Amino acid sequence: ELSFQVRVVADSINLIENTAKVNGTETPTTQNPVITSDKQASVVIVKGVEEALEDRDAKVGETIRYTITAINKSEVDHIFLVPINYLLSYDAICYTNDVKVIPNKSFPYDKIPHKDEYKFAEGEYPVWFYEYKDYVIWGITARILENFLEFIRE
Repeated sequence: ELSFQVRVVADSINLIENTAKVNGTETPTTQNPVITSDKQASVVIVKGVEEALEDRDAKVGETIRYTITAINKSEVDHIFLVPINYLLSYDAICYTNDVKVIPNKSFPYDKIPHKDEYKFAEGEYPVWFYEYKDYVIWGITARILENFLEFIRE
């Protein structure tokens, strides 16, 4: 079972929270900025094992499915669908970037051990790449996707 919960945060203008639930276990909540959004509500009609959506007023006891599309144009060019089976079988490529902490002038050295002699760790930051048709999923989107797929595989 896979479900998602989206909650509008604060003024409902700038931020939404996303939580996924897979087989009853919640993934960590992420927060995403919203630049534009579109909302649609449909009545869910179950016919055997199939679901259909109808655009009409709901009656008492019926299930309503809300679809909220939120796009941050500075981060998302457009929305497209990728089959989950494709993603689960895809061998994503991971590159790494070197990471080094360089504190700014206002860093409170007086609050840490060894003051300004403290040696910050250096490391690597993974950057995942998924390709599907003419699309490339990379950066934080691919990292979230990689974490989600790993969670499903477990």
